[in-house]
Amino acid sequence: MATSQFEIASRAMVLLGAGDISSFDESEGDRAVIAGQLYPAIRLNLIAEHPWRFAMVKSLQLNRSTSSPGGQWQYAFALPPDMIGAPYAVYYDNSVGAPSFTRWERFGAHLYSDEERLYIDYKQLALEPSWPAYFDWLMILECAWVFAEPVTDDSSKRDEFRTMARGAPSEMGKGGQFRIAAQADAMGNPSPQVAGFDLIAARMGGG
Repeated sequence: MATSQFEIASRAMVLLGAGDISSFDESEGDRAVIAGQLYPAIRLNLIAEHPWRFAMVKSLQLNRSTSSPGGQWQYAFALPPDMIGAPYAVYYDNSVGAPSFTRWERFGAHLYSDEERLYIDYKQLALEPSWPAYFDWLMILECAWVFAEPVTDDSSKRDEFRTMARGAPSEMGKGGQFRIAAQADAMGNPSPQVAGFDLIAARMGGG
């Protein structure tokens, strides 16, 4: 697996036949500068686009502000600076099986609520060393697709790597390696077993 943004970008350049890079410094030429300008947005967009399990943070307790937000809420809580999008779930209790609740509002970088403590599940901007292999390869293909035209001036390479990354146009960007990566990622969150299955089986004469 890749250990840095430079390694991911370099592998994408190699796929394009443009040679490797070791930084985004202009001393390595225009292709390095192009990669440096585009890479952060590609990474942020790709992580934000799907609920990747490897990027999830579970039950983080939020820091409560010392000042009251006023209005209808009693407390304000600072959201983590690395959060992407909205919280996936909010809790006032982090005990096992605690239900999420919806009596809160987001205002800028804070959540407002009447609860004295809040915990959230959220998606962070996970960086390269934490990426699983299936996401590494997806990001390499995604970079190759986006880098292709500005680096090689070859729209056919752009289309080739876009298809590898996202599948055919009819798949609406969810095919190719994206689909493979999403399926692999979902294996980390198996569907819950239907409650009471054993009791139902017993009543139906099952094992």
